[in-house]
Amino acid sequence: MGIARIIHDELLAGRAEERAALLVHPEHPRVRAMYEGWGYR
Repeated sequence: MGIARIIHDELLAGRAEERAALLVHPEHPRVRAMYEGWGYR
């Protein structure tokens, strides 16, 4: 597990919300692909 995923999980740990939204610059498709791999769509 990479540092980005660890930080992501820590920031969302214990939150009551059902959803989270992430903003990704369109010129960074690898970042978008990473988030999609984590279950975001």
